Amino acid sequence: MKFNQRQKDAFAKNLDNIGTTVFIAIIVAGFLDNKLTLFNGIAMAAFSLFCFGYAAVLRIEDDDNG
Repeated sequence: MKFNQRQKDAFAKNLDNIGTTVFIAIIVAGFLDNKLTLFNGIAMAAFSLFCFGYAAVLRIEDDDNG
């Protein structure tokens, strides 16, 4: 299934928002006592980086085709 330019931009924006929200959750939970384990923090950071990376890939693909 092919997505058009507007759909890719909207999906990339949503991924940016999700990545930012997860990153802020890591910071907030880090200040709370015993609310974030090391494993959970690493998993959440990996998910956040995945969201940012996939959003960047969507934007790079648009630049190549346009």
